[in-house]
Amino acid sequence: MGLFSSFGALFVADDSAKESTTDREEQEGQRRTVLMIDDDLAFLDVTVALMREAGFNVLKSNSGPKGLNILRYAPQDIKVVLLDFDMPHFDGAETLQFVRRLSPTAKVIGITGIDPKFLPPEFRDGVDELLHKPLDPATFIDHLNIYFAPPAPALAVK
Repeated sequence: MGLFSSFGALFVADDSAKESTTDREEQEGQRRTVLMIDDDLAFLDVTVALMREAGFNVLKSNSGPKGLNILRYAPQDIKVVLLDFDMPHFDGAETLQFVRRLSPTAKVIGITGIDPKFLPPEFRDGVDELLHKPLDPATFIDHLNIYFAPPAPALAVK
């Protein structure tokens, strides 16, 4: 819980206001579900904590097969998959093929420390966006928020 969230919780006047806030946060979290797949446990934990602090519901996996297993059971709930490329035994390119089959509407953000010109085209061109490690926290959250922004209203044609 962030400093301002903790501070604001001190001023909740009645339980009904608190319950409606909690319900709204839970509904928002369900719509903002992210699956992160990365074998670097330190990077995974720090990035997951950052996303949770920003209000995202985050599922995590330290391997492609485990991540695909999570996706298999919640494909409609996961809107964005953060996918590392350089993982042992089942790399990001292999994992990406199955992500696209299991959840064709999910957006996939590739995350890598490898120079993009050395990535296989099926990964580089197959993700919706490619971010390079290390990530700037504020920029990363801004990128992630783009995928959860409500669609722009349609313009009326006269």
